[in-house]
Amino acid sequence: MAESVETLLVDTVEKCQVAVAQLFQEKEVAIDIEGVDLSRAGEVCLIQMCGNSSPKVYLFDIHVLRDSAFEEGGLKKLLESELVIKLFYDVRGDNDALHHLYGVKVCGAYDIQVLCHVRFQNPNDRYLQGLKAVLAKFLQQSATLSPRAISALDKFKEQGTSFFAPELGGSYEVWKERPLRLELLQYAAVDVKFLLGMRELWAPEDADESAALDQFVQETTAVRLKSFVDLPRAVALDYSNKKFRDFELPEGFNATGDVFEKLFVPSDKKGRVIGKGGAAIKLIQSSTGARVSMDANHVLVVGQPSQVQAAVRQIEEAMLDTVLLARDRFLKPGGALYPSHATLYLAPCSHGCFSQRWQQYVDEHWAWRTFLDEMHAEYRLDYGVLADRHESEASERHLQSWDWATLNATQVLGPAVRL
Repeated sequence: MAESVETLLVDTVEKCQVAVAQLFQEKEVAIDIEGVDLSRAGEVCLIQMCGNSSPKVYLFDIHVLRDSAFEEGGLKKLLESELVIKLFYDVRGDNDALHHLYGVKVCGAYDIQVLCHVRFQNPNDRYLQGLKAVLAKFLQQSATLSPRAISALDKFKEQGTSFFAPELGGSYEVWKERPLRLELLQYAAVDVKFLLGMRELWAPEDADESAALDQFVQETTAVRLKSFVDLPRAVALDYSNKKFRDFELPEGFNATGDVFEKLFVPSDKKGRVIGKGGAAIKLIQSSTGARVSMDANHVLVVGQPSQVQAAVRQIEEAMLDTVLLARDRFLKPGGALYPSHATLYLAPCSHGCFSQRWQQYVDEHWAWRTFLDEMHAEYRLDYGVLADRHESEASERHLQSWDWATLNATQVLGPAVRL
């Protein structure tokens, strides 16, 4: 990273008491936690905290201090105080660990994950975004760091992650090693620094709207926190449930201008839309900028209007048969393409062409009657023997032949019957 974050490792009760006293002077404090399997079944190793009045990040070494950090050190009193707002990103896992491992009932919590989704997520998108994606959004919007600094930060975080992420050859047990690596101390301090900025940047300019949003986020956070820590152990430890949004989004706070469209995908077409290993959906997202998710037999597309329009077209093309793609792309203007087979339906309907054909039939009928009368009056000839044949031909020509017509819903007079 271009420059290191100022940190203070709090690994004695005396240091803990001093740090807590300092943090009690803050109006709001950002908090993040590192550990092994952060939950009621895991272990809290480090708690990071910082406020607005100082650039310093306090790193409370819970692996060393354990219960003494919360009791004699005063952390429990700070976390349970209503006087200081605590900013978390996703209160669930961190507070599940604090509640069940150390008996801490956090008060005054403010979930930045809730704030972010209220401001930027479409109500029909049920997936939650992780801190990595949200931090990228914040850095882009806030211009807090230069592009070069953001690139350096990304590389630094990748390096830190490699120490503990199993998929990168690391182990979460590294958080229990003492002394902690300098890279891990810096990694732990980085994310928490930005939570305060997120709340400030994403607050509405209107004071009343901002106050209403803060109230909603705090109330939702409190319900979210309590609901999760009260879950049965097996449910709380089922991490697959944590990827879906567990709170509703109120109207009036969304700042994105995003739209959405939901498409039905038949079961036999899902493979075309998803692609091998999700390749098709990933390509649609990267080429259009829209966010695409699949749920049962529906695909949800979220983004700016032009992004959604482009993604929907690609999804529809993926579901179409090759002959229809050929029609749309290669058929010349004025050309025609007819199906090799179709299902026909018969329904009573009303259209101007029907009355026109009836009128033509009636006119021809009276013309024939006039002809018969005139031939009989002038020449005493009787053509009545041809009447049945003429009637049959006129009916076939005007009443029994077909014609193309475009109907709207009001012109269909009854239910259709499949032929």
